[in-house]
Amino acid sequence: MWNDPDLDSRRSQSSSSASAARGHRSRPSNNDDITAFGYECLLFSSDGVAEAIEQGQLLITWQGQDPADENALWLDRYDVRNLLDDDRLFSGPRDIYDAHFLSEAADLHQERFEDLDSDEELLFDMDEDDRKEHLERKREDKDYDYKGVHYEYGEHGHTSVPEPTYRLHFDVPEGMPVPDSEKTLALIERTAKFVNNSSEPTMEIILQAKQATNPNFAFMSRRHHLFQFYKHVRWLMQTGLYESFEEARQREDEEAKAEQEEDIKSAANDAKPDDKQPT
Repeated sequence: MWNDPDLDSRRSQSSSSASAARGHRSRPSNNDDITAFGYECLLFSSDGVAEAIEQGQLLITWQGQDPADENALWLDRYDVRNLLDDDRLFSGPRDIYDAHFLSEAADLHQERFEDLDSDEELLFDMDEDDRKEHLERKREDKDYDYKGVHYEYGEHGHTSVPEPTYRLHFDVPEGMPVPDSEKTLALIERTAKFVNNSSEPTMEIILQAKQATNPNFAFMSRRHHLFQFYKHVRWLMQTGLYESFEEARQREDEEAKAEQEEDIKSAANDAKPDDKQPT
């Protein structure tokens, strides 16, 4: 009987490989030995298919719409919108940044950055003199921000916040706390105007996160007593009913000047002699 030497060698190699594999399986597994293998993949370039995809020739109409309809919606066959029966579920404008979402996100940001003080992190990179100067300057700024704010205790031990030393140029709801200085009012005005004019829907949240450790912007927190006043100013600006403090003061100055000129003219006319002589 004729034997193929190549066949015998292949059989011996296969049997030895199988024996080695059985021996390898019988040995305890070692997690440190990891084998990675793969198969080669051949890529073919097809200019015709690429052009067809680019021109949308492989798209299908949604829910079998008439291809001749100019308003038909063309989708890829794997598009998940093919599983929906109502196009109102994925068409039309949607705004996820509603008032509830923004207020809830603002609370989350407030809690997230509540313990973060970026100014204190700078102390580790300062020498002793710079550290003392930084802390002294921060202490002076804090004293300046809160100076003049005091509490008076009445007979029943209740605290009372002093009335503002200026007159608001617009009406606020009854009982709403207002800023106690023109400086705070001007900062609230500039902040509300900046947020309203921004094209970024989450600008208020971004600003809250950046100024989380700045006491001057504490009014942006929902827990602050001036938060409702800040929201009221934003609403007035959005409705076009708001007049800034500077604009109101300029208008009042112009009105006072015009009234003064009118009084001068009236006094001058009264001082003129009467042309009519008695007969």
